[in-house]
Amino acid sequence: MIRILTFSIILLLFACKPSFTSTENQKLYDEVMHIHDEVMPKMGEISKTRKALKKKLREKDLSDSLKQVYVQTVDELNAADDGMMNWMSEFKRDYDRDTEENIKKYLTEQKDIIQKVSDDMLSSIAKGKKLVGDE
Repeated sequence: MIRILTFSIILLLFACKPSFTSTENQKLYDEVMHIHDEVMPKMGEISKTRKALKKKLREKDLSDSLKQVYVQTVDELNAADDGMMNWMSEFKRDYDRDTEENIKKYLTEQKDIIQKVSDDMLSSIAKGKKLVGDE
């Protein structure tokens, strides 16, 4: 419930798009948002894949090594989920008092961070789906 509320609040914040005096910064912001918008819908897949793995973990005939792989993949899915939630809650949207140079630096850093979040999400989902046979 808390995640849904947090997600809803963050979604509302993202509905307000800032305006920049620099077209370069506007482009950077658009790139950051594009990466976010492409991977955000995958949050449901993280949850679905995590549930499927946890269900598999309850099977009695799993070897210890396979259980370890499932647990590790669930941990990776959790970390990817947390990465997106943390990024969304920490992403700064008020640039009024910053210089264009600082804004550019900040957005470049954020692009790198959200790209890693995206990569983590996509790789953990793919790994989990492969393990549960849902490719």
